[in-house]
Amino acid sequence: MVFLYIFLGILAFFTLIMFIPVKFGIQYKENAEIYLKVLFIKIKLSPRKKKVNIKKYSPRAMEKARRKKIKQQIKKEQKLIKKSNKKKKNAEKKVSKIKDILSHPTDIPSFITDIYDILSIVTDKFTKRLKIKILSCNVDIGSDNAAKTAVLYGSVCAGINALLSALVQFTRYNEKDNENITVTPNFISEKTVCDLHLQVSLRPGQLFTFLISSIPEIFRILDYI
Repeated sequence: MVFLYIFLGILAFFTLIMFIPVKFGIQYKENAEIYLKVLFIKIKLSPRKKKVNIKKYSPRAMEKARRKKIKQQIKKEQKLIKKSNKKKKNAEKKVSKIKDILSHPTDIPSFITDIYDILSIVTDKFTKRLKIKILSCNVDIGSDNAAKTAVLYGSVCAGINALLSALVQFTRYNEKDNENITVTPNFISEKTVCDLHLQVSLRPGQLFTFLISSIPEIFRILDYI
């Protein structure tokens, strides 16, 4: 009975994890900031502050680092030699289907069509699971010429509309977020300023179902290798 409770507890824990959204955010004002957020935990991915280590630049430390770098380089070269030898042996044993297709030019169009079909199915399955949220998008259009500002304003509006329609069609984007987007022509300023805060979220459970549903396409790709 105790084992059953433990099993149910572990199962409930992993089920809960599957439904926790993992958020990938981009924040841009003057500099771009990329972060990862899980519940209340926010991990800053870029830009990272570089820690200056004084000991690192001492002559002894530099010599030690140089020797370490040489050893790592030798190990890398040895690994590359082993990999290249293995590839040569595998190539001698088996000729891939792709090479066979490329040797027959008449089969290339059907091969390209099949690969495109596979990639479009996989991409569609993945993007349909993505939830995109625009928290803020404020674009202040400015240039050195009023006519140029007007043309630039029209181009930006057209581009944003095209992007939003693509997001609605291919992802789980809520059109209510359009209220957070403002594009303003500024005929006084000579510079265009953008303030953007975007979040892309995906649950581990959605990623798992995507991988399961993509198994037929994975086998189709492996068939060419």
